[in-house]
Amino acid sequence: MRMEKLLIAALCFFSLSAKAATRTEKEMSQAACQALSALFVPTLRANGMPQKAPSTMQKLYADDQLAVYGAAQGGYALVAYNDEWPAVLACSPHDFAGVSASLAWYMEAVKQAMAAKVPSEAGLPASYGYENAVQPFVETHWGQTKPYNQLCPANTSGEHYLTGCVATAMAQIMRYHGYPAHGKGTNTYGFTPHGEAGTGYNITVDFSAASYDWKNMLASYKKGYNAQQAKAVSTLMYHCGVSVSMQYSMTFSGAFTREAREAFIKHFGYDEGANICTRDFYSANEWMRLVYGELNARRPIYYTGVDNNAGGHAFVLCGYDTQGRVWVNWGWDGNDDGYYNIALLNPGTLAFSSRQDMVIGISPKKVMEHESHLCMDQPFTVSRAGKNVSINGSNVINRGGAPFVGRVAVVMQKGNKQLLLCSTNITSPIANYDHQSVSSLYTVHSMPTGIEDGVWRVFMGSRDSEDKDWRLVRHWNGNQNNYNSAMVTIRSGRIVNVSQEDDDRWFTTAITAPRAEPSATSATRVYDIEGRLVLTLPHGGYTASTPLPGKGMFIIKQGNHTWKVFR
Repeated sequence: MRMEKLLIAALCFFSLSAKAATRTEKEMSQAACQALSALFVPTLRANGMPQKAPSTMQKLYADDQLAVYGAAQGGYALVAYNDEWPAVLACSPHDFAGVSASLAWYMEAVKQAMAAKVPSEAGLPASYGYENAVQPFVETHWGQTKPYNQLCPANTSGEHYLTGCVATAMAQIMRYHGYPAHGKGTNTYGFTPHGEAGTGYNITVDFSAASYDWKNMLASYKKGYNAQQAKAVSTLMYHCGVSVSMQYSMTFSGAFTREAREAFIKHFGYDEGANICTRDFYSANEWMRLVYGELNARRPIYYTGVDNNAGGHAFVLCGYDTQGRVWVNWGWDGNDDGYYNIALLNPGTLAFSSRQDMVIGISPKKVMEHESHLCMDQPFTVSRAGKNVSINGSNVINRGGAPFVGRVAVVMQKGNKQLLLCSTNITSPIANYDHQSVSSLYTVHSMPTGIEDGVWRVFMGSRDSEDKDWRLVRHWNGNQNNYNSAMVTIRSGRIVNVSQEDDDRWFTTAITAPRAEPSATSATRVYDIEGRLVLTLPHGGYTASTPLPGKGMFIIKQGNHTWKVFR
């Protein structure tokens, strides 16, 4: 049965005054059974798996907030005790084999959102005019070990390092597209495996000399394969890893999202308009609109989540169900793949640390425009100052794949008309992750002479030589006031009202933005896996023994020298 087009509820709204109730065991078991019954026939038929709906449920795992219920026929559902939340947060047709690293990240993110009572206003797919549901369209169930890693570097014992989740996610997306036939360019780099002594390794790959054997890449390698089929997939995996300068090791092979995006474009010929979007800078509604839009267009999404204790993981989104849950391919040979409610993982609070970003527009064809990627770490505010307006904000930060040179402006927009209240030229390139002061914009401004009456939207915009229009400079949504713009009402050339806006649905492009703090140009800066500044040291102040916040991979930027480290 189709959902109503205007159904908005789906997830949940929170009321501080409402008293939450705990679901009974019977309610939780019934909810799990219903979810798996709805999942089994359409999903399992498509994947050639048993189609008998579950009848009895068994609790397989429980903590103080979540429980996992499994069916005798296979499959499991993750259920919330608290009835402020949807009953079934995730469901998978695969057997539950304990709390894996991927499931642990998701469960921790859910618990943080629960603890912070983060509201999520996101609607269901049909609310955006998209299809009611999209069956999972990436058929591969690949992993990181044999045969995928058989061409990866090996340790002194001859054991091959893991492919890395970044490479596995990239490879599955590329196999879905069956593109390219040959790569582009070369990449040379060196690395020292985490926890191993020695001078490390130097690697070079000429992607242009490669031929990718798509027809011999199997959907799954669990049931046997020949040498040609193993070589086909391991070549692709290795090249994906080298394209992002993968830091290989036996326990954690890592790279960054921005490196994956750049590799798709530079070495494999994908659309240059592919965008990195960081969830911290989007409302839940706008974030899910982007997700459903990509999946509705049958474009798989490269998605990452970061845990402060376990580091980051990259995976693939490739479908959604009628409840708005998104199909996640975790990149662990199909284990735990299933429908997950990612809309409720809304980082609208400082307490939320399971950071997320995604690359959208990954396509061999042109599907997206180029967009500059500047952001702010504080809200953009506009206030009335007599006959004038006062503008306030913060430094801008570049998260684009290339240095930014262009203009930053306070833009006034009414319909198709645009006016610049003030602007500044950026002539010295802002490098990736670097900051630039635009304080000249933050002052009192008079209205342009002859301005037309009506309601004007005022926002901070960026524009480089390739941008076709002004791009919204988003700010971090963890602030108390999530202002992206303001509405200024003009009558007879005078300001009669100014109202701040935290709604970002009016702006339909995907602008990314990392959170960062201003720091001295000469300082040594340490960034986490998502590009957020986590530590500032005096110039030259980083050593191998410097304590870093959390675990995983970090970028050290010291003057013109940048490198990665694992902790």
